[in-house]
Amino acid sequence: MMNSEIGFTVQKINESKLPISQEELTTALEDELNKIPEHKEGEPAEAAESDLPTNKTIIAGIIAKLQQKSSKFKYLVNVSRFTRNKQDLVDLENGFGALWDEENDGYLSSFVDIDFIDDESGEVDGGITFICSVYFVHV
Repeated sequence: MMNSEIGFTVQKINESKLPISQEELTTALEDELNKIPEHKEGEPAEAAESDLPTNKTIIAGIIAKLQQKSSKFKYLVNVSRFTRNKQDLVDLENGFGALWDEENDGYLSSFVDIDFIDDESGEVDGGITFICSVYFVHV
């Protein structure tokens, strides 16, 4: 069984001028991840992980949603996937810099955690974190 916990990052630039909010970005990422089949009880976590959509599929789905919102921007979408096991903690630091129109361009990022729950113990037995970053360039 998989359990999803959503977290929001604080990284936003010009969110009020962008065609979507950070919450809508998280919902779009969640929607793409919710297309996976239910994890069957007794099935190893690795099998559930192999059912997850590829980063390319997630990106295509998010871009399609962005195109429906506005044609006034070019969109650069990046999805990173981090697999973690029960013992390891993932420490991630990411930076971003750009030369752009500070008034009209923007940036949003968000993430979704998917925890793998051990069927016998009911405890978290690793998982995957998906981080989605969208850069908006006003045209």
